[in-house]
Amino acid sequence: MCYCDANIFNNVTKYIKGKTMISAHQPSGKKSFEVRLHLDQKLLKIASLPDYSSIAELDYPSKIDPTVAYRFFFSMQNFGDMMKISNFRIVSKFDDKM
Repeated sequence: MCYCDANIFNNVTKYIKGKTMISAHQPSGKKSFEVRLHLDQKLLKIASLPDYSSIAELDYPSKIDPTVAYRFFFSMQNFGDMMKISNFRIVSKFDDKM
């Protein structure tokens, strides 16, 4: 299962609001986004922060198999790109903001 915002790979998402996260440039060049993942509910959503102006979700929830031992990782496209995880939470229920 792969999410790729550049839309050049075989990814598993569809945009339900806004543009790709890559095209949503902030003045500083920094981008912030939120990832929501719930394997049992077969949910994968990625949204731009702070206002959720772009939202992508899993195109076919049946692609998530709760019996598979998935790994969560990030891969950077360009040399020198960096990512900082500023907040990580495990929640029992997602809010309805996204």
